[in-house]
Amino acid sequence: MPTSSPGFVGSRLREAREVRQLTAVSLAEMVDVTPATVSAYENGHWTPSPEVLAKITETLNFRTEFFFRPGIRLEDTRQTIFERSKSSTTKSTRRRAQHQRTWLREILQYLDQFVTLPAPNFPPDGLDWSRLEDEAIEESARRTRRHWNLGDGPISNVTLLAEKNGIIVTMVPMNARDLSAFSTLDHDDQRPYIVLGTDIPSPFRTRFNVCHELGHLVLHRTVTPLEFQDQRYFKMIESQADRFAAALLTPASTFSPDITAPTLDVFRTLKPRWRTSIKMMVYRAQELNIIDREEARRLYINYNRRGWNRGEPLDRETEVEKPRLVRRVFEAIIDNDVLERSQIVAALPFNREDIEQLANLPHGYLDEESAYNQAIRDLEGLFQ
Repeated sequence: MPTSSPGFVGSRLREAREVRQLTAVSLAEMVDVTPATVSAYENGHWTPSPEVLAKITETLNFRTEFFFRPGIRLEDTRQTIFERSKSSTTKSTRRRAQHQRTWLREILQYLDQFVTLPAPNFPPDGLDWSRLEDEAIEESARRTRRHWNLGDGPISNVTLLAEKNGIIVTMVPMNARDLSAFSTLDHDDQRPYIVLGTDIPSPFRTRFNVCHELGHLVLHRTVTPLEFQDQRYFKMIESQADRFAAALLTPASTFSPDITAPTLDVFRTLKPRWRTSIKMMVYRAQELNIIDREEARRLYINYNRRGWNRGEPLDRETEVEKPRLVRRVFEAIIDNDVLERSQIVAALPFNREDIEQLANLPHGYLDEESAYNQAIRDLEGLFQ
């Protein structure tokens, strides 16, 4: 078949299809070609005719420019991607989230021309993750707190803490019960990323997820993709990150004295102070030998009897911590007249709605004529 769209990048079609969570067969049916033809497009053997390309862009809701600009392929990133509940999550769900992370990196590469992002700031490396014992993980969490000039009290906002120390955090719909977060350290730009799911109902679970991913970024910088995928190591690596998260959120020196009695009612009263789930506090109390396994088992049974496994007290009344850094970069560029919204949208190959979602911007923020921006202008007019 002759080339009919010179410059078409086949890997971009695969990215777009996977982000929209369509199979090649489904896409083929929607644009009136065969699955083999879609495969040929994605592998760079053929390119679509202008008519088929128009159907593809409309079906997938992408700008035409996207398919003519090479991106960052997952296979080229040379990084370990730490995923929660990896074994039970479908490949398509993981690929979708990973593509979104590489798109965010492309967006930041463009914005980096106009702003300076906080430099990544971690304690010095040198840990042998394969030999880490519990006390070494506790010490690593203490060292991280000292490095970040934290005391030993509760952390008010762990997402803001991560962003302040140069970690790019975003929240996107994972559309999967078994994938709540993942993180990676990009070896090319040495920038750490944490991607959180918006599907998690508990704000306290989201806080723990952030700290779990911080555990990977602190403890597991030398873990290779093959090691993380090896079932002999996977559970150990995840367990280490859980221990780090618990130690970072609830340091033994200050959390233990707060437990006047290891009961669910006491943990409930501690929840607003430590901003962590009751279930995690039971887990932590056992880690610190305040209660033994049998006592923890009884607490978990009572926890389920109270119905807290379907939602704990304060979950609905507490706001989820949301990333701010990338959003504020956009706001700084636009509010200071460095670029107009239309210039940013034109410079990036992505759909406007995709950019807003990845940057955690309000829907319509990049559209000058949107209801959101009209409301902002109306409010500004009231104070003039």
